[in-house]
Amino acid sequence: MRKAQSTLEYVIILSVVIGSIMWAAAAVIRPAVRNSISHVSDQMEAQVQEIEAR
Repeated sequence: MRKAQSTLEYVIILSVVIGSIMWAAAAVIRPAVRNSISHVSDQMEAQVQEIEAR
């Protein structure tokens, strides 16, 4: 019984650690993705304006 309980404790701790890493990674990646999307949007808008100007 103690071995199963010990294994469960390790699984819970590992899950918390992995969840924390994923949360931190998302917090770091989110601004980069947002900036990339904004840049692409700006470039598309500039191309549309260039086409409309012709």
